[in-house]
Amino acid sequence: LQAEVKKMRKASEKASAAPATGEDLLRRAEEVNGVRLLAARLDNVPVKALREVMDDVRSRLSSAGVACLATVEEGKVGLLLYVSKDLHGRFTAPALIKQVAAPCGGAGGGRPDLAQAGGARPEGLDEAFAVLKTLVEK
Repeated sequence: LQAEVKKMRKASEKASAAPATGEDLLRRAEEVNGVRLLAARLDNVPVKALREVMDDVRSRLSSAGVACLATVEEGKVGLLLYVSKDLHGRFTAPALIKQVAAPCGGAGGGRPDLAQAGGARPEGLDEAFAVLKTLVEK
């Protein structure tokens, strides 16, 4: 029995260490002002892995979508923000990420569809996600 418990514990540790898939994350997306909005925090995920998760999210969120993925690794915040092409008349990723990264003490930039930022204040992430939601609501 102990061996079985050990095996199950190892499996659950592996599952929690693996980043979520785009499909899993998009189940948490909410509808805000006609936009499918996803804001998710994946702790201890290297930014490179976060980019792979974002690529998966982007492939599933082709229109009317905004996604912001954040990671906290060694006390630093990494943010990726995606805006689907059809929304660029309303806002672009670099315009949004500047305001979203501010509560985390960060700044960033990028292309109209994808921007990246970093920051040194992980405690600002909840506020950052609230800022994003407010900007999409306008």
